[in-house]
Amino acid sequence: MILKDFFSNDINRSIETVIKADDQEHILDEVVEYVVTNEVAQKTRDFFSAYNDYHGANGVWISGFFGSGKSHLLKILSYVLENKEYDGYKLGELFADKIKDDAILKADIINSTRFPSESILFNIDQQAQITNKQEEDALLKVFYKVFYDQLGYFGSQRHVAEFERWVDNEGHYKKFQEKYEKETGEFWSNARRKYFSPTVKKAIGLVLSKIMGGNPDDYTDIIETLRKDSTISIDDFCDKINDYIKTKPKGFRLNFFVDEVGQFISDNTKLMLNLQTIAETLATKTKGSSWIFVTSQEDMERVVGDMSKSQQNDFSKIQARFKLKIPLSSANVDEVIEKRLLDKTPAAKDVLKSVWKNEQSTMETLLAFSEGGVQFKNFQGETDFIKKYPFVSYQFDLFQQCIKALSNHNAFQGKHASVGERSMLGVFQFVAQRIENKDHNAIVSFEMLFEGLRSTIRGELQSAIILAERQLDSEFAIRVLKALFMVKYYSNFKTTTRNISTLMIDDIHVDIKAHDRNVVEALNLLENQTYVQRNGDLYEFLTDDEKDIEQEIKATDIDDSQVTAIFKEIIFDEIIRDTKIRNLDNKQDYEFTSKIDGSILGREKELVVEVITPNFKDHDREDFFKSQTMGYNTLLMMVLPNDDHLLQDIRLYLKTDKYIRQNQTTSNKDNVKRLLFDKGQQNTLRRGSLSVLLGRMLGAADVYMNGM
Repeated sequence: MILKDFFSNDINRSIETVIKADDQEHILDEVVEYVVTNEVAQKTRDFFSAYNDYHGANGVWISGFFGSGKSHLLKILSYVLENKEYDGYKLGELFADKIKDDAILKADIINSTRFPSESILFNIDQQAQITNKQEEDALLKVFYKVFYDQLGYFGSQRHVAEFERWVDNEGHYKKFQEKYEKETGEFWSNARRKYFSPTVKKAIGLVLSKIMGGNPDDYTDIIETLRKDSTISIDDFCDKINDYIKTKPKGFRLNFFVDEVGQFISDNTKLMLNLQTIAETLATKTKGSSWIFVTSQEDMERVVGDMSKSQQNDFSKIQARFKLKIPLSSANVDEVIEKRLLDKTPAAKDVLKSVWKNEQSTMETLLAFSEGGVQFKNFQGETDFIKKYPFVSYQFDLFQQCIKALSNHNAFQGKHASVGERSMLGVFQFVAQRIENKDHNAIVSFEMLFEGLRSTIRGELQSAIILAERQLDSEFAIRVLKALFMVKYYSNFKTTTRNISTLMIDDIHVDIKAHDRNVVEALNLLENQTYVQRNGDLYEFLTDDEKDIEQEIKATDIDDSQVTAIFKEIIFDEIIRDTKIRNLDNKQDYEFTSKIDGSILGREKELVVEVITPNFKDHDREDFFKSQTMGYNTLLMMVLPNDDHLLQDIRLYLKTDKYIRQNQTTSNKDNVKRLLFDKGQQNTLRRGSLSVLLGRMLGAADVYMNGM
């Protein structure tokens, strides 16, 4: 019996391993194949209960690390609550039937479908192409767009959608579309994309005058007028949602399902606050008739990079507004893989029971790791072995930890890539297919998972492996190198000879002495040819040290007080230098207080000179500086102009300085000492450039006194 015959479902069937919010072609398949794991059942109980009995919370926050199933759950919930019918199946009821051991949850799911509803499901990054993410109302514009799209209007151009909405409210939209096509021979859905064209504008005027009376010229520029006159606000948006809900049957709900909102808003405080306010205002105006569901990475700081303390606080506040939390863990992934991919036939279970009975003690010895570092559990009995075979227990958790570590070191292609186009499910399917013709003694060795990721790993990180594949004669040594790459950044895994040997086992009946000897020979070969380095008992895959150091510098923590301190040091100590101001009339010198962005530096004096840097939260508000200096004739404020690179370079200077001081030890290898010295030299030049730049910015600063 070969492995491909072990599985209940065809191992080579097409499985959607990456869930896309805008993919509506496989709706029924997605619900049918969805695995309601114990974790999902447990963590959605509170949500379904709250949805049926609204008590003020209208936000649901689904979080988890890469591949944990956030997007899939979000999409399934959008189907379930809308309860649409496909091929004779109602999706909400189909999902409820998957709940076998929890009668209350099953009843709550069925009850949730009694609310007539519409689901607006979208990926925030895709929809945000209509606007600049840095705009204050970028998030709100996306919500307007998807709402208008849902109504059949042209959401990509809000003023066109406003026009369509106005015609619709007048009761003429369908008639307008028909007459427009009759007059011009073109569908309105095509013409509205070129609404600015004189031909289209003229046709709009002609059609509206025939429907609503009046002169065609009265309507020709109506869309342009709407563009100039209409304003957007969260209140206006929520009023429009509420008006729409009122046109629907009693109990109707309009729900927004927003994929990957966490990484979209996390580095912009204003977007964070917008999300919070949209959720709150919808709750207030619709009384629970409009919900917002969002997904986010579990560890936002890692995904986004550096978040300031104030940004972290704002992010925490938003999460507090989304009181219903559904955090998904790696346990959810394991169960999904076991049920969707690795479920066995009765015949296969019989074979594996026999294997477990005969080989249990052997496997416990073979697949154990040496002491030190994280200890991964072996198979937890016969049932666990059957569920996971041909994979080994440790591989589920170790693989996920390696993925996180590689992602933190920017190993994958794409802006926020984790495993690129492959989820864990996709990688495990890929590996299972590669050994489908082996017998029941075969097991997966850890380096095989590298091949499932290979297409998504950045080329420069693979260069050593590609070179080895071309130059080394030892296939086994290349496999060892791939395994060492996988665990490269997961420091809790100790890469001793014993542990590497365990990773490389691919057969239950392996000759362990010969296997260990092969591992040692492969490691010696790789070390001699500088593919790996040995530090005591540990072996490490060698990549570009300079890039590694650069990543570690960027990951170094600094706080806002250090930023303020360096601004003080450069601006007041080096550029201004004087600590007194001379009154030319009486030749007297007067001391002054130095301030940066509201922080007092030193003792307070009557005169105050305050420098406002681009780091200040109200940097762009001229009215704020006028009001601050109004009637305060001993305060002078100097507002530095904006500069795209100033804050980035200030933070990089501080991080580099801190990193070098923390890592400069006599035990460093020569190449690391050299790299740290080079970084120090670069940082000295960076410091000089910052001084010149800030001197120039002070010269160009706006000065505020007495409200002027």
